[in-house]
This record gives sequence, structure tokens and C-alpha cells, in this order.
Amino acid sequence: MTRCKNQPAKLKDIIGSFTPFLIAVLAQYVLNFIDVAILFFKNMRSDEKSNSENTIGKILQMDYNQPMNQAYLVLAQHIVFLICFGVWYYRIFYRGNIVSTDESFEDNTIRTPFLLLGGVAIQIMVDGILNLVSPLFPDTFAAYYELVSKTVGVNRAVPMMIATFVIAPIGEELFFRGVIMGYAKRYMPPAFAILFQGVLFGLYHGNIVQGIYACILGCLLGFVAYKANTLLASMILHFSINLSVLFIPSVWFEETVRCGIITAGALVLTVLFVWLAMRKKEEKKITEK
Repeated sequence: MTRCKNQPAKLKDIIGSFTPFLIAVLAQYVLNFIDVAILFFKNMRSDEKSNSENTIGKILQMDYNQPMNQAYLVLAQHIVFLICFGVWYYRIFYRGNIVSTDESFEDNTIRTPFLLLGGVAIQIMVDGILNLVSPLFPDTFAAYYELVSKTVGVNRAVPMMIATFVIAPIGEELFFRGVIMGYAKRYMPPAFAILFQGVLFGLYHGNIVQGIYACILGCLLGFVAYKANTLLASMILHFSINLSVLFIPSVWFEETVRCGIITAGALVLTVLFVWLAMRKKEEKKITEK
């Protein structure tokens, strides 16, 4: 991953910064159509008395929303994203190594523990903020928590865990911080490129609550990738954020005062760990100057 100096905007770069998002949306629709088609023919074979309308209705109301079907569908989506944007990033932005060429293996090894701890702190902070803000917007969060409750069973399925904890941190970083931000940096100042891909990352998550905090997390991941000059850093941080969901007890956030204290502490730790992770890079720059 290389830093790109701002150049006059070129149409191909502008198109390139939007096209990956449109391709991802199209891919999701195509995979959903294929999934419904497979379920349709499976039901037709198992129930000869069903007509097409009843079968399609059954699929959309029941079979399609089954936890295991959703888990395999999400896994398929992430695999497609990983392959598509991995090849795209390799062909357009790859410069011999996915890690920065001006850093040693030791530099990245030192950074990793701070990124892992930072991911845990970020997830605690997000959970705390959501619990503190939810009483202010009961209707919005009621819809969000209903969506979360429907996906609890899905999240525990092995295909979903593989998608969320293994493939997504790689594929989504190649997608947003690699391809989209890579194009955007060619004609935008770095801060605007980071914000741009963060907004798209939020839109990608599809609902207002997830969209807002995904936008903020996307900007943070973009900042880490840019400052470290490597996608490996944002991949590690992304992995830690996702994995932390499994280990953070909800009881921490049940009482408002305690929730506020934990959230504030997590914010401080987030800033500290991200600073420590990026410090090696900054110290090296000062030394070289």
C-alpha cells in the first residue's frame, strides 16, 4: 500500500472510487437471487404439490431467513468480495508487499499487540455508547435490536463466524481501505479520502444505527491504514473489533453510571492503544528527518 500524492482529478479515478461499492451491491443482489433460486428448486423437488407462488412465498417468509441459510449467504458474499477486491487491489495498488516497504517485520510485530488491544477497547466503547444513546431514540433502536435479535442464531453458526472473524477483516479492508481509498487518495486530500471511504463503509451496513458507527469505525480504520501505510494494520484492528463481540459481557452496560464510566475508560484506552500502535511509525519519520 503506497501513499498517493494528490493529482488533478481524473475521470477513471473518480469512477474507480465509486465503482467497487456499486459492484458490491450488485453482487449481493445476484447472490440473493441465486440463493432464492436454489431454495425454490429444492422446495419444488421436495414438495411436488406446491405451486410456484406458494413455494416462493414460503422461501421468502421462512427458508430464506433461516439462520444457516443466512450464514452461508453471508459467507458466500464475503468470499466473493475477498476474491474480487483482492484481485483488484493486487492489479492496481499492490507494490510488492501488502505491508509497507519502509518498515521491518519487527516494526509490524511491535504494533500488533496494541492494535489487538485497541480493537477490544473500541468494541467496548461502541457497546457502551449504543447503550447510553438508545433511550434517546427508542423507535430507531427498537428496530435495530429487533434486527440484532434475529441474527443472534446466525452469528453463532460456523459459516458466519468464518465470514465475520476470518474473511471480513481481510476482504472489507481490501474493499474499502484498499481499492476505494486507494482511488480516492489520487484526487482527494488524505482526510477527505478517509472520510469518503468511511461514509461508504457506513452505507454498506444498511441500517441507520450500524451505519453511523460503521462510518466512524471505517474512518478510524482508514486513518490507521493511512498512517501505518499498510493494510495489515487495519486488518488486525478490524479482526480484533469483530472478535471482541464474543467476549464482552452485556452485564457491563446494564447500569447507566457504570456504563458511562466503562465507555469513558474504553475511549481513553482506544486513543492510547492507537497512538502506541502508530508511534513507531512517527518516531521513525522524525529520526529519518
